[in-house]
Formats: sequence, structure tokens, C-alpha cells
Amino acid sequence: MKMKVLIAVLNWGLGHATRSSAIIEQRLLAGDEVVLAGDGNSLRWLTKRYPTLRHIKLPELNIHYAAKGSQVKTIIKQMPHIIKWLRQDHKTLQKILAEEHFDLVISDNRFTFYSERVKCIYITHQLNVITEIGLKSSVETYKPSFASRIATAIHLWFIKHYDECWIPDYAVAPSLAGYLSHIQGGINEWNTRSERTLLKYIGPLSRFGQKPENRSQESGVR
Repeated sequence: MKMKVLIAVLNWGLGHATRSSAIIEQRLLAGDEVVLAGDGNSLRWLTKRYPTLRHIKLPELNIHYAAKGSQVKTIIKQMPHIIKWLRQDHKTLQKILAEEHFDLVISDNRFTFYSERVKCIYITHQLNVITEIGLKSSVETYKPSFASRIATAIHLWFIKHYDECWIPDYAVAPSLAGYLSHIQGGINEWNTRSERTLLKYIGPLSRFGQKPENRSQESGVR
């Protein structure tokens, strides 16, 4: 069954846009109607790559980084702006859905781009958030700081508002993101307890041809 799909990407570097191109192309090959959404350089990259696809401009985040010192403190100072942006992004999606029908919404790390009106899928490789810079410990010995635990809890809270969360990594070692993409207890425990959100490992996403063989038993991007 062909679908009308809205694909939105976070403008935090170009990584979210470039990896989402694999999803976009899979949807186009399936015959789906794809509409792009985003802001800043990410949206410009997507519209240049897919000039024939319609696009929707979303609220801009515009995060600033410290030239030196703690990035955590710099981000904390911008929290009022970030919270305002989160609310704007959520309201924008509700407005879009009130004016136009979509069968599916896919959000690459736009935290509040979800709705009860339609099936919503979230893409992230970062189930665990690491706030420290320049870690010296290995993934196996890493113990998250208090700030990392808080950031992870907040991120998982956002994820719980989606119907599915796709993780572009392998379910088993050796994985690409290590600790970042694997929660304590594993996704089977999460999926058993979750009232809504299903976690899925879908294997690496790449805009460079066919993705590597998927070692996950949970894979599938339809």
C-alpha cells in the first residue's frame, strides 16, 4: 500500500539529513509520496539532493557552542530557547496535520515531532546520552555521570511519545555506536514493558549505495 510520508530532520550538523536520505530513497522506491521537512543547512541539503520533492520549513533551533570550556554549561544557558523551540516544533506538526493528511511521520531526532493523529517514527542512534567530552574509559567500563543520566532520561521520555523508534545500528556487538545505541536491559525488556513505543534496530543507514548486511533480528524499515 502506497503511503504519504512526512520526513523531518534535525538541523544539528548534516548527519541527520544525510542518513535520512537512505530512508527517503527507500520510500520513493516503494512508490510512496514523500514530503520533506526541516530547517537550516539540513533542509537546504535535502532540497538540493531532492529538488522535485515538496518541502516544509520548520522552526529553527540555532544552538550555539562554546569556543572553549564546558559545552554542557553552554547548552544549559540556552534551555529557555530550546524549550520554546520544542513547543514550536510540536505545534507546527499539529498545524500541518490539521491542514493535510499524512499516513506516516518519520522524525530524525526532532524530539517533539509526534502526534496522536498519525503513526510517528523516531530515528536516533543515541538511546543513551553522553554529556562528557573526551571520554577516556571504554564502553564496557563507562559509568554515566549524573548529567548524562538526566539527559538520557529526558531523551527516553521524548521517545516514549512515538509509536516506534528506529535505531540505525546493529542489535549485537560489534555495533557502530556502542554504549550510545544500547540501553540497559536491551530492547526486548523495553518492548515488553512499553505501553506504546517499539524499539527496532534497522542496521546502519548510508547515502552511499546499499547498506551493509544487517545483523539485527529486529530489522525492517516499513
